Amino acid sequence: HGNQLEGPVGLHGLPRSLLRLRLHHNFFCGEMNLTSLPPGLVELDAHNNNFSGPLSLGTLPRSLVLLSLGHNNLEGTLNLAAAPPGLMSLFVASNLLTGTVDWGSLPPSLAFLDLSHNRLQGELSLARLPRSLVWAELQHNYLAGTLGLDSPPSSLAVLRLEHNRFTSLASVVPDAVR
Repeated sequence: HGNQLEGPVGLHGLPRSLLRLRLHHNFFCGEMNLTSLPPGLVELDAHNNNFSGPLSLGTLPRSLVLLSLGHNNLEGTLNLAAAPPGLMSLFVASNLLTGTVDWGSLPPSLAFLDLSHNRLQGELSLARLPRSLVWAELQHNYLAGTLGLDSPPSSLAVLRLEHNRFTSLASVVPDAVR
């Protein structure tokens, strides 16, 4: 942090023992080849750079628990079903990601989610979010339709939804009335 390193970055050839890779707040550019990361990597933080190209969650090490790639120029559809199963933090805000979000395919261990400032679409039902979710920033996307506020995760403390295209709220009936 605080460097001003620039240019393309080759992520192949990293030590297999590497657990955390932090490249954030630099001027790195080009596509990120995530196919040859160390198999035991638990943290990849490369936010605030100029990386571009597709983001393929399916090529990440299955051991990854934190992925922070916000504020880059990553593009394409976001296949959440391909994310590492133990992922606890996913930060990909302020990129060029598109597609319809399948909320039910988020990793069950996910606690922190920031998909804000992209071009993501779909309806949102809080009942489909992981029960472990504490923080969700989904603002400034193209989420639309009916916003289902039923059965949110009991751990959810922050939910940001402003600047989307919701047209209505699903009625929430308290359990005592059902």
